[in-house]
Amino acid sequence: MKQVFVNPRTGNVEIVDVPIPQAKPGMVLVRNRASLISSGTERMVLTLAAQGLVGKARARPDLVREILNKMRRDGVRTTVREAWSRLETPLPLGYSSAGVVLETGPGVHDLKVGDRVACSGAGWASHAEVVAVPRRLCVRLPEAIGWEAGAFGMLGAIALHGIRRAGAGLGEIVAVLGLGIVGQLALQMLRVAGCRVLAFDPLKDRVALALTLGADVATDSPDDAVSSARLLSEGSGVDAVLVAASTASDAPLELAAELARPRARVVMVGVTGMRVPRRPFWQKELTLLLSRASGPGSEEADDEKCGAELSRAYVRWTADRNVGCFLDEVARGTVRVEPLITHRFPIERAREAYDLLRGRRKEPHLGILLTYEDRSAETSFTGPHTLVLRPATVTVKDSIGIGVIGAGLFARTILLPALRTIPALRLRGIAAASGGSARSAGDRFGFEYATTDPKEILGDDEVQAVIIATRHDLHPALVAEALRAGKHVFVEKPLAITVDGLQEVIQAYMHSPRVLMVGHNRRFSPLVQEIKTFLGNTRPLVVVYRVNAGTLAPGHWVYDPVEGGGRWLAEGCHFIDLIQYVTGSEPVQVFARGISPDGVANSLVTIIVFADGSCGLISYVDGSDRGVSRERVDIQGEGIACSLEDFRVATLTRRGRARRIRRWESERGYREELAEWLAAIRGEKPPPVDFASYVANVATCIAVLESARKGGPVPVDITSFLEKDKERVPGGGG
Repeated sequence: MKQVFVNPRTGNVEIVDVPIPQAKPGMVLVRNRASLISSGTERMVLTLAAQGLVGKARARPDLVREILNKMRRDGVRTTVREAWSRLETPLPLGYSSAGVVLETGPGVHDLKVGDRVACSGAGWASHAEVVAVPRRLCVRLPEAIGWEAGAFGMLGAIALHGIRRAGAGLGEIVAVLGLGIVGQLALQMLRVAGCRVLAFDPLKDRVALALTLGADVATDSPDDAVSSARLLSEGSGVDAVLVAASTASDAPLELAAELARPRARVVMVGVTGMRVPRRPFWQKELTLLLSRASGPGSEEADDEKCGAELSRAYVRWTADRNVGCFLDEVARGTVRVEPLITHRFPIERAREAYDLLRGRRKEPHLGILLTYEDRSAETSFTGPHTLVLRPATVTVKDSIGIGVIGAGLFARTILLPALRTIPALRLRGIAAASGGSARSAGDRFGFEYATTDPKEILGDDEVQAVIIATRHDLHPALVAEALRAGKHVFVEKPLAITVDGLQEVIQAYMHSPRVLMVGHNRRFSPLVQEIKTFLGNTRPLVVVYRVNAGTLAPGHWVYDPVEGGGRWLAEGCHFIDLIQYVTGSEPVQVFARGISPDGVANSLVTIIVFADGSCGLISYVDGSDRGVSRERVDIQGEGIACSLEDFRVATLTRRGRARRIRRWESERGYREELAEWLAAIRGEKPPPVDFASYVANVATCIAVLESARKGGPVPVDITSFLEKDKERVPGGGG
């Protein structure tokens, strides 16, 4: 199928053939019939993408600070490589579309094949022939609405949410600054709400359109807008201002302050300069409000203070309510979208649409629609989930066919670049939930095909080994399925985030002769190897591991209790594994104390007792400042001490003499762990980690959370996990 992307490095718009997505749990597969280009948002994305590195840096100074901190931690070359890797991944365009349901995923019961829906959400309702959209971001189209009107759903919801934020009601006077699509929709809904509307835009044709759509006053002159506000309000000023403009200038905020009455509300719906003119805002005691998309959490759960289930309910409520209310008004005829449509292009001509948006074609424009072929006569869906990228390569002797499941940021910036440096590999296929991600990674790293169906990888006889780099909740089932399919497996951490998931892996592993390895890369760092050699047989050890985990966005998927399991289960296994490695022993007891607001899931201090008498202390802090090092490990034993800072600097001390080892770049062991896995597959070396150690690692991570909840020590005993399957079939798994 065809999908529209922008290259974030060059700003070029690309129409790319990608595999069709699948209807995952909670998702709806929709064949688009129309999608609307958001002139303000998408023009901004294209403009930023077309800028050089300096321009991008000026636009996002927050990211520049993060990059500088990363350079200090990991080195210049590593940071630059990862930054360029991000810029090589095309970004999907579009977030408002309408079409027909092709398929529903598990858990979706209130929509059926053939239903007509409006879809919303960046990264979901894209300009593509087929999209996979969360159920919460799909709304049924009223019978009276066609595809083109339905494609306005998200932008109508944005306008409506801005009105809700303004608290505009019957009889109030509201100014709308900026008469693009959102502004024109907002003024119509304000009229429905019984408000009087003053509209402003520097373009005369948009001013004329606003008058035909119901604005009481519309002008292209700021001075006329100010005088009109006085006339409408008998000198007091407007009750609320919706700033729906898209400009880098601060002029819209300055004009809003002039138009407003004392204690009025100014709502930022568009994207403009944000240097607030203090004096008029202070004199009038104006309230400045920001309006996020179609409602808080409309694209992902973003409320730190509510639980995940409440967040999901709120997400569904905001999307359904705002999009649904807007579409109902369109169906009644009180809001008109037809006058806003100036251009229609089939998706094959999307570049022409964006040339118009960028001003390369000198034509007045407002609503630009992309249209899609009518396939309503098709009674079933048999779209291609797999796309051949290049002819199959000739198999080299002893080469290993590799399949990859998951093409997220970590896979693209860390695993796949490391994999590409290892010889005698055949990069056979790559799977991702997004067809665009699969195609992009497949092209960039030289895979033979890209797919959105992991079963394509698992059922491929030419794939001998599988790398799994999906979200955490999918790891156990994919590992088990890959082992049962006769594949060697490398799975990114964590191996499992639940007891049931761990049991599923154990049962599959015990009946498979294949090599299983978990991505605990830190033990393979060259500096950790130096420390291990230096420690020799010195035991017991005291290991203090300080982790400055930094901050993730509140709605990040890692915090989801199902998909991610929380930050500790996502990362804690790394630190436990490193202590397992340097001590050469396994945990027997943990005691943990949560120090985050929820007391458990984010920041923890954990003491781990090991079988040989060693003791580890892990301080894991979520949300600390990233200006300091991310990880520091201090190891002490009788007559010996070591330290390791961000896997770049190691200090080895014995008998008062210290030796320092420094690297230009952080060495976290990613390439080394993959090389060890492949050597074990070839039979050149035994598997580097015993499977029981992986089981102990997961059991310890889970025990830490149990200890934090109980407030006391918790034993770690893996015999209960392994007692059902004490013997493994003969083979290369160790």
